[in-house]
Amino acid sequence: MISFLTPKIGAGLAVIATAASVFAWVQSARLTAANDRIVSRDREMTTMQQQLNVQATALAQKDAVIRQQTTGLDMILKARWQDRQAYTANLSAADGRAKSLTAQADRLIALKVPQGDEVDQCRAARELLEKELME
Repeated sequence: MISFLTPKIGAGLAVIATAASVFAWVQSARLTAANDRIVSRDREMTTMQQQLNVQATALAQKDAVIRQQTTGLDMILKARWQDRQAYTANLSAADGRAKSLTAQADRLIALKVPQGDEVDQCRAARELLEKELME
């Protein structure tokens, strides 16, 4: 009976060995394909990292330009505010001076012209004006 089973066992072992070999070959092919995909993904990641670095550099440069422009605008606004304050102060001073001059003119207008002939009156007015302007 052993002699009857031996050829069947040998054939079965041969089939099992062949199946194991085919399975190993398929697994090896799958492993190679997976390894190739990993290498491909690694290259893609490296490329993406390089692109990201380039974009980060460009973004940093744009940020520096924006910072510089913002600083310039801040300086312009500060100068504008200082100019506005100086303008307001000068305007107040000019208004005060105008009121003072208006008061002087009102006093001159209110002065009575001395009585006498026309030439004497003009001379007197001129003298009064000169006197007021000298003060």
